[in-house]
Amino acid sequence: MKKELAILGLGNHLYMHTAMNFSDHEFYQQMLKRHYEAEFENITYEGRKDSIIVHADHEGRRFTLHGVHYGLSDTWDMDRVVTSPRTEAVIGVGFCGSIKPDIEADTVIIAKEAAISSVARREHNWEEKLTYSRADQELTDELEKIAKERGYEVCQGKILTVANPRCETAAFIREAKDAGFDGVEMEAAAVYQLAEAAEKPAAIILYVSDNQATHNGADIAKEVWKRIKADKHIEMTNIARDALLEVFKEGNE
Repeated sequence: MKKELAILGLGNHLYMHTAMNFSDHEFYQQMLKRHYEAEFENITYEGRKDSIIVHADHEGRRFTLHGVHYGLSDTWDMDRVVTSPRTEAVIGVGFCGSIKPDIEADTVIIAKEAAISSVARREHNWEEKLTYSRADQELTDELEKIAKERGYEVCQGKILTVANPRCETAAFIREAKDAGFDGVEMEAAAVYQLAEAAEKPAAIILYVSDNQATHNGADIAKEVWKRIKADKHIEMTNIARDALLEVFKEGNE
C-alpha cells in the first residue's frame, strides 16, 4: 500500500464540507477548488456523508486533504485520517488566538505541544490530569523554517485546546497565560493524542487570527476576514505540504 501524506484543516469548513450550510460555503468551495487545481495534480474527491476528502499528487507524493469539524465533540474526522493505514504523517492547519501580548495577530505559532483545558475535559469526558501531547520535532522545525522563509514571524509554542470559544473569558485567558500557554484553539491536542496512539509523526501550524491579550485583530470586518481566512488557510496548507515533502521525500510502501 502506497503511503499518503495528510493535511487536516482544523475547525473550519475550508476543505469543502457539504453539510454545514454556511452562507459563504460556495465562496470557500470555489477558493479551495482553484487552489487544488493550481497546486496539485491527479485530483480525486472522495464523497462522505458530511464532507469531501481530497486526494491529490504533488512532486511524486500522494496527499490526503480533509477538513474536520469545530472542536472536540466529533473526533471521527480526525481519527479516520490520522489512524488510517495509508497515512504516513500528518500536519494540521488552523487558526488560533494568541494569549501572550508579544505574539501578535498575523503571525504563526507552530504547536510544539498541546493540552486540553479542564473545561474541555469535563465537557467531553477527557481524563482529569492535564497531559501534554507533543509534535514531531523534525516536522515542527521544518514548518518553522518554511514559514519564516515566506515572511512570517514564527514561534514554537504551547497550545491550549478548549471546548468552545465561550471558555475564553478574560479570567481564563489570564490563567492560561500564567500557566505558560501561547495560544488557544479547539482541536490540536486531540490530533496529537491520536497521532501518538497511532505512532504517526504529526505537527500543527496555526495562523494567529487575533491577540486575546491585546484584542489586536478582533475587530476585523466580517467580509475582510472571510477573504483573509481563505487566503491564509491556503498559505498555511502550502507550507504544510512543502514541509511534509521535505521530511518525507520518498514514500514508504
